[in-house]
Amino acid sequence: MEAEFGFLCDATTIDREGKINALGIFDTLSGDKFPLKIFRMMLLISLVGKKSDGGDHDLEVKLLAPDGQDLIPAMQMKFGVPPEGGKARIVSELNNISFEKVGDYSFKVFVDKKAVTDIYLRVVQVPSPVSFIKEVPKKEAPKKGSKKGKSS
Repeated sequence: MEAEFGFLCDATTIDREGKINALGIFDTLSGDKFPLKIFRMMLLISLVGKKSDGGDHDLEVKLLAPDGQDLIPAMQMKFGVPPEGGKARIVSELNNISFEKVGDYSFKVFVDKKAVTDIYLRVVQVPSPVSFIKEVPKKEAPKKGSKKGKSS
């Protein structure tokens, strides 16, 4: 069993013919405040199995923080490959994930306890949009009866 590809995105579907529709594919998240909470993201993994891989398999996905510690409990599920071999496409919705700090995170993908791929996610800090706004000094309006601004 080999990983064909894997990615993170905002939304994805797979139709009856196996076509993948993905919106907002990303490998970097940015925020101005931490912890950075992501309310929803999708993980898609495409696996290819040979004839000898036909049957049921166990999938495990771990999201590891930059220090190598589990960020969330491991995701575990079963999937099948046709007896003649073929592809298995797995979509997992992840909700309310908090990233405590900037750094390189990774999704470690295991099939039957064997590592098959890593999907990397970089988390970066950006300045708050407010910090880009520079206050313009206010000009005082001339007072009534003032000669300021008039020529003599």
